[in-house]
Amino acid sequence: MKMPLWNQPQNDKGKSGLEGLIVRVIPVLLIGYLIFIIIFGIMYHVMELPQSAEFDGYATKAEEIRSGHLPKDPYRPLLYPILAAVAGELFDDTFAGGRLVSSLATFLFILFAWRIGKSCFSEICGSIAVLMLISNFHVTIFGMSVSTDM
Repeated sequence: MKMPLWNQPQNDKGKSGLEGLIVRVIPVLLIGYLIFIIIFGIMYHVMELPQSAEFDGYATKAEEIRSGHLPKDPYRPLLYPILAAVAGELFDDTFAGGRLVSSLATFLFILFAWRIGKSCFSEICGSIAVLMLISNFHVTIFGMSVSTDM
């Protein structure tokens, strides 16, 4: 009787063919996607506009944190503004820091999907999840705007 795919022991040795190729290419794809999402985030992500979904005041809160004041808002957590302020110190631009934080959050979303698929099922399952998420343009677009809405 043959074991189901999800119960088979994990063994990296002996993987050949398409499965071996996919498993070896995934780390390169992840690094490439990280570079892409950072560059895309710098070029694409627009400033907050009134009457839009982006007008949530996070950039203003990050500016306040950079100036030394900790804003109080009972409805929005401060983790994203704090991270954007810290990253903004690196670029001397709070909004650029926020874009970097959004890019990294989108990358971490894909990385977590890979790790969960790999540890719960198999390495090929995690690899397929990465391929599906990287090739989905909506993950990139919406990841830039909502991945950090904590």
